[in-house]
Amino acid sequence: MPFPVTINGNTYAEADFSPYGYVTAFPAIIDDIATVAAAIEAAASGIVVGSLTVTGTSASLIAAGRQGATDPVLQVDASTASVVTGLKIKGAAAAGGLALSVISSGTNENLTIDAKGSGTIRLGATSTGAVEFSRNAVPTASDGAALGTSALMWSDLFLASGSVINWNNGDVTLTHSADALTLAGGDLTLNANLSIGTSSSHTTTFVGKNITANNDFIINSTALYVETSTPRVAIGTNVLTEKLHINAATGSCYLHVTSAGAGGATATDGLLVGVNSANDAIFQFQDTGDMIFYQEGTIAMRIFPTTLEVRAQSIYDITTATAANVNVDSAGDLNRSTSSILYKDNIKPIDIFEAAENVLKYKPITYTSKCSSDDPTQRHLGFIAEQGAKVNPLLASYRDELDEFGNPTGEKHPDGWQYERMTVEMVAFEQVVYQKLKKAGIW
Repeated sequence: MPFPVTINGNTYAEADFSPYGYVTAFPAIIDDIATVAAAIEAAASGIVVGSLTVTGTSASLIAAGRQGATDPVLQVDASTASVVTGLKIKGAAAAGGLALSVISSGTNENLTIDAKGSGTIRLGATSTGAVEFSRNAVPTASDGAALGTSALMWSDLFLASGSVINWNNGDVTLTHSADALTLAGGDLTLNANLSIGTSSSHTTTFVGKNITANNDFIINSTALYVETSTPRVAIGTNVLTEKLHINAATGSCYLHVTSAGAGGATATDGLLVGVNSANDAIFQFQDTGDMIFYQEGTIAMRIFPTTLEVRAQSIYDITTATAANVNVDSAGDLNRSTSSILYKDNIKPIDIFEAAENVLKYKPITYTSKCSSDDPTQRHLGFIAEQGAKVNPLLASYRDELDEFGNPTGEKHPDGWQYERMTVEMVAFEQVVYQKLKKAGIW
């Protein structure tokens, strides 16, 4: 046999078994052999036919391997005091599978499977079957483990109908229902393209939340196109040439916003509502500030903010035989003139003799107009508001006096003359004349 040999922990060389060496080593060898035999006998006493029971308190109660308890392949540690928890291995018939479970006199016991150091715990290294879970899979602490890494990523994630992805215990949730996903509790920020509604049978609804995208935002190619880098927005087209471009099929109403000289119906389009061109438009806001309303291709009204003018051809074209009843006040408001007693209060008769004398004090003149809409060569009949107001302030209309900063001073200045109200004094004049003629016996 090979030497040296170890018996009961003691090592013996080949010389210890020679004729002379044997005499010296014989007592020790006999003692070690007896000790080993006793251990074998003790172990054999615990062996029952059909089962194996090993009793002990060693950290290496069972150690199997090439080097025994040193770096064993299998080791059973029973050194913990009052050990009552262990591992059960249950075999089964073919296709029945192998079962590992915790056995214990306790009620609830954990099963810990661990690798050494930074070693990997691998399930299904050679099997092509699935790893199944019938209970929750959780980390040992909140935010304590990741699902996958930057180098080893999961391929697909399959979730059941009605499933919920829950961040930070309900702070933000993503909930599934039939044909829908609902994001609740926070904003959705995208740093990539977002395609919504590629199928006409599905809709996307955003309620009370902002959409933030650093790249282009597109819905159905041309339904809505938001270019974030410029930024520009198009509806009905994916050709973004303006800040806002709304387009539709020929003959349909659309909104078209352009800058001066670019795109649009004319070189002065700032905002065009209508179809194809200004001739078909409903409303046009030019980059000069002018606002134009169209009716069947004809300008119905035009507002000039720079010159504070309003033009409406229909106001001139539609005529009437009734008296004028519109007043423009100093604020630019249009007001309907009335004469019913319903609109009068503190009614008093006038002094017809004073009114008759006033008629003789007015100074009729002729003049040419400085107004931009008048013919500067045409002469007109009229009165000077300032002169007439000195005779009868009631017949003048007034504007607010302004200081050097354009603020009202509280003073009023005669600005217009109420020609139609002079008939009151003319009637009083005729009444006085009638009385005097009648008194002289002429009437």
